[in-house]
Amino acid sequence: MFRDEYECDQNFITKLKQHGFSNKPLIKDIKLDDLEIFKEKLYKASSENPEASFSGLYFWVVNDVKSKKSYQLYLGSANERSANPKTRRGVVGRVFDYTGVFFPSSPNDFKIQFFDKFIKEQNVECSYTIYFSKFMENNLTLRKLETATRRSFNCIFENKAVFRNGFKKEIADAYYKVYKNQHFTAKLKNWLSKKV
Repeated sequence: MFRDEYECDQNFITKLKQHGFSNKPLIKDIKLDDLEIFKEKLYKASSENPEASFSGLYFWVVNDVKSKKSYQLYLGSANERSANPKTRRGVVGRVFDYTGVFFPSSPNDFKIQFFDKFIKEQNVECSYTIYFSKFMENNLTLRKLETATRRSFNCIFENKAVFRNGFKKEIADAYYKVYKNQHFTAKLKNWLSKKV
């Protein structure tokens, strides 16, 4: 199903360690079929790995159940956003963002679920493993660390969705339909009828 260039070869774990990722995944072999179960397991994993509530990097790996091969899916970064341990989000909070409902203002946060849906349409059974690396203060910012780390891996997803070949226009047209139908047509009907 996937091209070999994305496969997690024997050097994958070694490279993860070199970039400060934990040997033990934050969460392993979890399916997105039931997002509530996924969230419960993530909560449990975060209580066992409190460092995942801090700023750092996270790495999604997709596991093809049939072939037993794993592939590099996505590497991202997360800020803790809060000094209060009760409200701190960090890596765990960012992973939760990928399992929420779709928000048109943040379609990038839905990419893992889009991917999962696409894979199911191809009749491929897969699970996900997530690794994390706590951000250690050094001479790199978190964003620069993410960029430098990404260069060592070959993920299916690039950092941000890149829209080519007219996709920007399709997205803009879809947004226009939403605004037209939900905002303009109904709410401006009286005003527009007076203009005629």
